[in-house]
Amino acid sequence: MILVTMAAGNVGLPLVEQLHSAGLPVRASTLDADRDRLPAGIDVVGGDITDPTVLDKAFAGVEALFLATSHPANEGPVLRQAEQAGVRRVVLLSSLSASELPDSPVSAEFRRIEQAVQASSLAWTILRPQGFASTMLSLGWLPMFHQGTIRAPLATKAVPVIHPADIASVARTALIEDGHHGRTYELTGPEALTLPEQVQQIGTEIGRDLTFDELTVERARDELQQYAPAMVVDYFLSVWGAVRPDVRDTVEAVTGRPARTFRQWARENAELFDE
Repeated sequence: MILVTMAAGNVGLPLVEQLHSAGLPVRASTLDADRDRLPAGIDVVGGDITDPTVLDKAFAGVEALFLATSHPANEGPVLRQAEQAGVRRVVLLSSLSASELPDSPVSAEFRRIEQAVQASSLAWTILRPQGFASTMLSLGWLPMFHQGTIRAPLATKAVPVIHPADIASVARTALIEDGHHGRTYELTGPEALTLPEQVQQIGTEIGRDLTFDELTVERARDELQQYAPAMVVDYFLSVWGAVRPDVRDTVEAVTGRPARTFRQWARENAELFDE
């Protein structure tokens, strides 16, 4: 049995879908309110994963764990229960910012969780993606797309954003195959794109002309806080300012399949942007 935490999230949901489609035994841990997002027929444990009663149900018969956390995290009870339950391996969803942003409080939290996983008795693998294709959704930018004008900073920064399903594919491989213990995988998409280029590709997929207006970082911080909490906005701006355009071939090296393009993600999610 494979336990997927935050199973209704950007990476957790495609991971659950991939495992389920492959006929592998999977259990989804998520908040009760998110149950409806999961595929029918999935074994679901609802509630706070750090709750002792939820932990007992979640880890019964589990051999492998996909660990995604919120911030600040309380991963201690989860890791202790995993060890007591005889779980053999864990795949942690971290961030490339753990190494790229030494002064960021969020990045420091990622590093702390990585260290906790490494100190456990489990065979561990750490995933460090750089920039999600779905960032525009997590930042709450849909109203701007519906209005037709996207206002954001750092227009010349090219980032090889990754399709969340590719992160899930790497996680799936590390959860079910040997040879990934002690590895930290830096993950990117197959091409570096600026924000205006991403907006243009979304516009192509929905058949609309979208406008991109570049803001200063200071102005963007004020405006983006209309759509997302200040901590999320500050983290996004710091990450976007520090990213490198370097493309890594880790997805294909681990899974044997080329990484999905941003255009594919935009096509799959076109209806969200065209409401």
